[in-house]
Amino acid sequence: MVVKSYRAMRKSEKILFDLLRCELWGDKFDLDVTPQEIGEVLKVAKAQTVFGLAFNALVANQVKLDKKVLFKAIAIQNKIRQQNEFINQEMVDFFKQMDAHQMDYLVMKGQTLAVLYPHPEMRMSGDVDFLIKADYEKVRKSFDSLFAISLPTLNAYEKEAAFERNGVLYELHTYLITFGSSQNSKYWDQLIADCWAQRYYVDILDSKIRILPPTLYSVYVFLHLFFHLIREGVGLRQFCDWAVFLNHYAQEIDTNLLQEILVKLDMLPAYRAFGSIAVSLLGLPAERFPFELTEKDQKWVHKIMQDVLKGGNFGKQNHQAKGVGLKFKLETALVSIRNVFAYYPLAPRDLRNYLIRLVKGNIVLYFKKAFVR
Repeated sequence: MVVKSYRAMRKSEKILFDLLRCELWGDKFDLDVTPQEIGEVLKVAKAQTVFGLAFNALVANQVKLDKKVLFKAIAIQNKIRQQNEFINQEMVDFFKQMDAHQMDYLVMKGQTLAVLYPHPEMRMSGDVDFLIKADYEKVRKSFDSLFAISLPTLNAYEKEAAFERNGVLYELHTYLITFGSSQNSKYWDQLIADCWAQRYYVDILDSKIRILPPTLYSVYVFLHLFFHLIREGVGLRQFCDWAVFLNHYAQEIDTNLLQEILVKLDMLPAYRAFGSIAVSLLGLPAERFPFELTEKDQKWVHKIMQDVLKGGNFGKQNHQAKGVGLKFKLETALVSIRNVFAYYPLAPRDLRNYLIRLVKGNIVLYFKKAFVR
């Protein structure tokens, strides 16, 4: 289904979605485009971290490109490919060592989703996120002695520790999601605790990398993109990740269990609304999405896409301030508050509690900055 908001997009955005469908599902690209339009499309694609996917579709469909654009794009494409190869090799080596020392982990997002693409090497890579099962302080000591990696101490409010190994950035998580609702946090923590008894893997470079069970993973990938959109912004790459995941694991996702989880989290409307993007704009076959979408779900497509295309990857285009100073934090807070109200009907319990925490936290931050010397 193609919604009205899709037809109303700027031509460069329409071209981009056509190219993404070509790359994800092998659709044929048959639009007449000018070199100027291609330049604009690739500019948007870069801001949305889907440059490799869009350019690969242009090449596959033999779209004529300006030589200057072509050479620049090939250089970027090669860099994306090389970075994927480098990260895959490094992370496989690292997790083999963790396996050898019987350290339980789950790798999240990133390369575990890239491998599901028709051309995994064309997905722009990032850092490597993984969850640990053991007590963080024990892991911290083990990392120091086994890998010569010094991890920082974490307070009760910090959920991850970043470190670099052989040029690759890792984020070690002690928990995965920061919910607004404590009720949601407790329920989710129990789901994660229970999932350690189940073992699911993806194959990367002929090595098995452990991931969440498919049903729970589909919720996690959704929650990650949903909360990023609410709190700062999110790019099209995260929607592409979710779409290829849902397509690949369609037969393994337990729809009844999925619905039960989403209802208990009070997030079924959000999951369905965001699913409309995957189906209507990115071309995920409707039968591969766990639920039958309705007009009520589809009505959110225009609003969601407005915010995604305006903000860019992780909302970088929403900021005038740079870095992590007070102005930057206040800008982020204002984006979050606006989005809480805009998307409130999709997840009322969690967004209500998140708003309360957000306002309280920023009032404290402001007064500390203003009056504490």
